[in-house]
Amino acid sequence: MSTSNSTMFILLASVFCHLIFKKYEPTNLLLLAILLVLLPGTVSLFSVDKHKSTFMSFSLSCLQYYASLLLFIIAYCVSPIHPLSGYPGPLPAKIFKLWLAYVAYQGKLHVYAKCLHDDYGPIVHIGEQ
Repeated sequence: MSTSNSTMFILLASVFCHLIFKKYEPTNLLLLAILLVLLPGTVSLFSVDKHKSTFMSFSLSCLQYYASLLLFIIAYCVSPIHPLSGYPGPLPAKIFKLWLAYVAYQGKLHVYAKCLHDDYGPIVHIGEQ
């Protein structure tokens, strides 16, 4: 398979995975393994390059898969089609839930929340739904 076709296949697989996660939020370990391990592994079978080792082809296709999945998630979180896009808030908090965990770890969550309300008003988008 050509490089452009394998890249397109990887992008489509990562979009499919993002849509499954967005709609169903799976917690079943078997489904998670299929979406996060078996799917990129299957994608790598179609992108094997005869000039590279199988391990290298697998590694590169997995890297492309996870990177494109992450980019699709970030693009969705900051896009106007997101259900919480109408609410103001800091960009890192809109993208990752870990941002608020980091702030809470520092022990100043109450101070941070007060500053956010001072900056953005009575309703602030500080995490995913």
